[in-house]
Amino acid sequence: METSSRVFTFLFLTFLLSAVVAPTASLAVLLSIGKQCQSNADCRSGQCEDSTMLGGNGKKIAYCVCGELDLENVPTPFFDSDAKSCAVEYDGDASKRKDWICKDGANTTWDLNYCVKKATLASDPKGAVRFPIPSQNLDDKFFSSLVDIALDPTAYMQASELNTIIKQPQLEIRIPGLTFTDPSNIVAGKDIKGEYLYFPYLGEYITQVYQYAIVLAGILAMIVIILSGIQWIVSGGSSEIAGAAKKRIGGGIIGLLIAVGSYTLLYTINPELVSFRGLQVQFVENKPFVYEDGGDTDIIVPEAQATQQEAELQAYEFYCPKTGGTAEIPKIIDSMKNHVAYRWGGKLGTKAPYPEVRFAQYGSYCPAGNLCLDCSGFVNYVYRCAGIDRFKGGTKSIFSNTTPQPVKGHIDFEKNTVDGKKLQAGDLLGWVESDNDGKAGHVIMYVGNGMIAESKGGEKGRQPGANPTIRPFTLFTKYFPHDQFRINRVAD
Repeated sequence: METSSRVFTFLFLTFLLSAVVAPTASLAVLLSIGKQCQSNADCRSGQCEDSTMLGGNGKKIAYCVCGELDLENVPTPFFDSDAKSCAVEYDGDASKRKDWICKDGANTTWDLNYCVKKATLASDPKGAVRFPIPSQNLDDKFFSSLVDIALDPTAYMQASELNTIIKQPQLEIRIPGLTFTDPSNIVAGKDIKGEYLYFPYLGEYITQVYQYAIVLAGILAMIVIILSGIQWIVSGGSSEIAGAAKKRIGGGIIGLLIAVGSYTLLYTINPELVSFRGLQVQFVENKPFVYEDGGDTDIIVPEAQATQQEAELQAYEFYCPKTGGTAEIPKIIDSMKNHVAYRWGGKLGTKAPYPEVRFAQYGSYCPAGNLCLDCSGFVNYVYRCAGIDRFKGGTKSIFSNTTPQPVKGHIDFEKNTVDGKKLQAGDLLGWVESDNDGKAGHVIMYVGNGMIAESKGGEKGRQPGANPTIRPFTLFTKYFPHDQFRINRVAD
């Protein structure tokens, strides 16, 4: 009788554990929007939709998307009310569901539904749109795209073309069932912080390992319980052996409940806790360093005019010893910080109006408390205050005895050398008008310790206190027009 009771108990436990482990063995983390799917049951949003994108077998590729019903309080088996899946996917908070709508797919979105954040749609229509996968280039299907834009302007967004540099991870130890997203399907998007790429590889790897761990835990627990059950049945009435078997069975059940229950508990609290997202990497656009409108006039101001304005500047406490040479240059420039505004034709002794053309609105005045200088006017003033009687006038005069040289092979921006010789404070580099396709010339001054100073133009440089601009010499690698420069050394 006792043996029959043990067999019945064992069979009951086996049936119970089969009911628990069977779902565990097939347990899979529901897929987020943008992941390839086979059916609605695969997706966290409950919606798996065929795209117009074809796979290698010529069949349409299906992706998880948001539910396309924009109605409120209309729960259906496969569609979100209030676009909850959009809120969960992009805000990580289902309570923000009313902030989103799910739009029906368009040609540029591969016919896939996509999410739109209503709050930012008016101010930033492109930034408010979240596509499940990168949108098609409008140039590819111009006329059909025009229809899309007319019906729904939020569908217009072109993804970055970076597929050529993105590669799938290659694992040393392969995990069965793990398939990484094809690089051509890497999601690109845009938010208030800028453009980004969404790399799913780490999330896909962790998800697969997590699923295997749960299944493995269930299988191990089942093995322990079965073996312990057999040990209990054949214990031959030994209370010690039966007790140990019961203890192992209890431990196996507890372990199984923990493995399965932890997932269930986390998913109940917040589905995002068991959704292993990929890395969202912001795309930083490479922008070359371009010289803003500057230049100068090639004039030498009469000494009387320069002296008169110099006397007026004493109230600004500029350091101008008129002696000391190159050793005083860093201190002279430091005293000018936040007190120089760029003006075309500005030299010591010149006053408004200035011969501004493109920025004519700034030509009628010099801001109070500022010395208005163009690039050569700045160099002339620093030399004057250091007691250096050289290189007067504009860039045409300053570089009159020089010839242009290629930057490559002559300037070492890391070592601060030209032709192997160290630059020193007061050395001048730049170009003349003829070097710059007839546009303005420019001059910058090396001030020591790898730093360059200049009176820089552009609209920003014309604001009060915008100059002198002091920057590392290493920033000037792409500064010179046609990669050519001229140099005049203060000691030559």
